[in-house]
Amino acid sequence: NQLYKGDIIEVMSKWPDNHFDACITDPPYNIGINYGGGVSDNLGSEEYHEMLRRVLTKCYENAADDAHLFFIHYPEKIAEMWGVLTEKWECRQWISWVYPTNTGHSQRQWTRAHRAIIWLTKGDPYFDSRGVIQKFKNPSAKVVKDKVSEGVKGVALYNWWEIPQVKNISKENRAYENQIPSELIRRIILCASRPGDWVADP
Repeated sequence: NQLYKGDIIEVMSKWPDNHFDACITDPPYNIGINYGGGVSDNLGSEEYHEMLRRVLTKCYENAADDAHLFFIHYPEKIAEMWGVLTEKWECRQWISWVYPTNTGHSQRQWTRAHRAIIWLTKGDPYFDSRGVIQKFKNPSAKVVKDKVSEGVKGVALYNWWEIPQVKNISKENRAYENQIPSELIRRIILCASRPGDWVADP
């Protein structure tokens, strides 16, 4: 693996168009987190949306003719910038990443315990719905037993994924703000890419 650090527009400009097969991005959420290194996470809405538009446009230009982009954010923020997300990319599916949490409680609303993963596409990219499977929910049912006897080990994932957040006590914690669980990335990689594909995190 090679890591290229810098402004994503400049870094991606070093590669030819139609290069990446998939992009997975969990951008700064613009909620005032201190990431260090001079990164501003407290932009005005218009400036924030324009920054994302530039990145999404560059990703589209650098993506192969058939490519994926997975965009992770809070649902209400996704709603605010739907026009930005779908300006060039086409929405394939809304996936809900749900997790138990003991933070963010409020007297004015229910506790937020999920984020949206917006699956965007360019063209008709490769996808294996059984690249990751889940166990049968009712293994004692006859139809399930028949499937198991035929060698079927499980069913395709639902469009909601219950995956715990990475917290400071998690084994995979690397002391990075808003670290995304490796299981979430694993599911996307195994279902939406093949060995040898280029996958970018812009």
